[in-house]
Amino acid sequence: MNQNFLETVILSGFRIIFIILAAYIIYKILRFFIKKSIFHYSEKIIDDKEYEQELAKRNATLEGVIFSTLKTFIVFFVIVLILFEIGILKTAPFAVLAGFLGLAFGFGGQFLVRDLISGFFIITENQFKKGDKVTINNIYGIVHDVNLRMTVIRDNNNQLFYVPNGEIKIVSNSSKLDYNIQFDIKISNKENADYIFDVLNRLGKQMAEEGSFEGKFLKPITALGIEELNGDGFLVRAAGETSLQNQNEILRAYRRMVKKEFDKLGVEVK
Repeated sequence: MNQNFLETVILSGFRIIFIILAAYIIYKILRFFIKKSIFHYSEKIIDDKEYEQELAKRNATLEGVIFSTLKTFIVFFVIVLILFEIGILKTAPFAVLAGFLGLAFGFGGQFLVRDLISGFFIITENQFKKGDKVTINNIYGIVHDVNLRMTVIRDNNNQLFYVPNGEIKIVSNSSKLDYNIQFDIKISNKENADYIFDVLNRLGKQMAEEGSFEGKFLKPITALGIEELNGDGFLVRAAGETSLQNQNEILRAYRRMVKKEFDKLGVEVK
């Protein structure tokens, strides 16, 4: 009897080791294919102008949440299998799993799944991202953070609003305009407009290709034309597009470049 008991223990031990190894291999295989699928899906829907690091960040967000959920599910199922193997659990593992999922949905898990699915499409479809100016559920502000479960918005009063993704119905994204950086400057009428355009375009290109802002522009700052014309001068508008969260930093740097260059060239600003 002792020999039979020992054989049973050894056999159960091997089965438990096999269950753990099989679960680990399955997790690694699923992780590999999920990662590939997320990458290929994002590659198809992404705007060609978007930064590579933003794509990587969005993919990392998806991967982190999906992998942690998958790991939790597999660990739970492995524990159920082990308990069933050693005789503590008498109910079939799949019945336990089905009962657990049913219980989870019964206690509000369906809302969590709704939020996760909505968050998945928000991120993969690039509806908005961190730093975008949006209006969500009549709340206007800057996206402070976005993940699969919720979106965090910081309004003009510096208050944070936590909005579950499943409750987001309509989104207005003002950062999706062709230009999210706008620069206006009034020039004396005695200056040549085309010459001013050339200077602004040169500085915009220089800023986009050199220094700390290199590679961070989707569209360099360029002169759009004359917006206003009156007796003492004309208003020139320049604009560009960037995915940086703080566009004011870029505008301040560009204004400084323009001021320095205009002082050097003797351009009269009104």
